[in-house]
Amino acid sequence: MEEAYAYPIYTDEEAEEYFEFGTPVEEKSLESIGSHFGPVPDDFPSDEYISNAENADTNLRWLLIELVVSGWNTLDELIEFVSMTLYGFYQGTSTSATPTLGNDEVAQKVIRFTEELDEKGFINYQSDNQITPTELGEAVFEYDHATRLEPTPDALKGVVRMLENYHPISPERLIKEFATVSYTCDLGESPSEDNPLWELLERHGYEQSNSSMTAAVMTWLWCQGINADLIEDRADIDVAHLSTTASNLSEAIGAIGELYNATPHEEPVWVGTFTQQLADGVTVKDLHLTSYDGIARGRVMALEDQIQTAWSGLDKDTPPGHATTIEKLAFQQKQAPSGFEENIVLSADHISTGTAPTVVEAVKDWTAGDSGELTQPPISESGRNFLNFGNSSGTIEMPQPASESTESSSRDTTRGTSLDDFV
Repeated sequence: MEEAYAYPIYTDEEAEEYFEFGTPVEEKSLESIGSHFGPVPDDFPSDEYISNAENADTNLRWLLIELVVSGWNTLDELIEFVSMTLYGFYQGTSTSATPTLGNDEVAQKVIRFTEELDEKGFINYQSDNQITPTELGEAVFEYDHATRLEPTPDALKGVVRMLENYHPISPERLIKEFATVSYTCDLGESPSEDNPLWELLERHGYEQSNSSMTAAVMTWLWCQGINADLIEDRADIDVAHLSTTASNLSEAIGAIGELYNATPHEEPVWVGTFTQQLADGVTVKDLHLTSYDGIARGRVMALEDQIQTAWSGLDKDTPPGHATTIEKLAFQQKQAPSGFEENIVLSADHISTGTAPTVVEAVKDWTAGDSGELTQPPISESGRNFLNFGNSSGTIEMPQPASESTESSSRDTTRGTSLDDFV
């Protein structure tokens, strides 16, 4: 094909500006695609176009790894393939806007990058006619295709070395590493020096850094089912991107088995459970709740809030505060089965008459032992004990929230109650 068209998608308000309706194609001011494959040509306005040379080089490294893994094992084949791509087409255009195929610059770059990938252990470049992938090269290639992180090969090599050096790995260490590798996995939060989380991090051997804070918040708070408003207030961070970051981390860690193939170790048995915790934002036991259609993190938080309200003035024994939501629900159902759905489940925020039977079914299945076996990740701390967070001596105290929760509404808890009130 000598000509092709690309149609960017914009809102109605922006369409007029970007599509330039009524303007002949040759007169439109759309950016040349060539600016996305290397240096901006000299005759392009420098104030309108940004060079993507660094990203283009990273993509070329990935392309060469992929070709070698896929069986392209001679230098001539690699050069020919790259020359036929848009990357090869637009190389050498810094002095001319008219690119050419198969130029010497493409060949020189392929040779240089092939030698570099050999030196770094991604491929074996034994001769121009014998280029093969290494275990490391195959591992990073498979991982890159399994995720959307878009890391560099060097970054993933660093993760592989970390998996080797910190075996057996901890959930905190995994998150810290990926927060360093990709900004999409990092909350980017660095609270004040007197934040109690810093002391806990140092106690477990982590330095004060944004990636360490991400590890603490995600493992000790988010994955322990702590209300997002409490996390924001007590950890002194902005939680606007909390769920998105957790989702990205779940994807990143869920494919970690590909990188373990380049190590002498096996993927930890708890990785699957941990990735689901990151995705759902609840404890391991409460994954039983979120496994049912219609029950997500927000509704688990609402049920927890309703239980706390219902039990605020009880003079009877109840499960300890660190018990999970499903354990508390099972206890409540056993104590007052006739009023459980109406007074506990339906009284919780965001629980409709359509969702309530599902919650009741989930609790009954849990009580009957139909909850499945999940391996508990070795998380060091738990934010479920907020006031004495991770410290039995009680010397670290996190302040009570200054305002009402918005994730699940608070209620009046001044009146004393008993379990009889919910029968």
